[in-house]
Amino acid sequence: MIDFDTYIKMGEPGGKERAEAWKTAIVGIAFLNLLTSTLIANGIRDV
Repeated sequence: MIDFDTYIKMGEPGGKERAEAWKTAIVGIAFLNLLTSTLIANGIRDV
């Protein structure tokens, strides 16, 4: 993990880096929703 001073020097991520981070988050959320839906559809409650 980087320290706060290094983070400040690096600055905010650029547009491409932000887009990649959002893409990763959205794919992860979609996967969890699909998994949850599948478990509910199959009647599995306790995993």
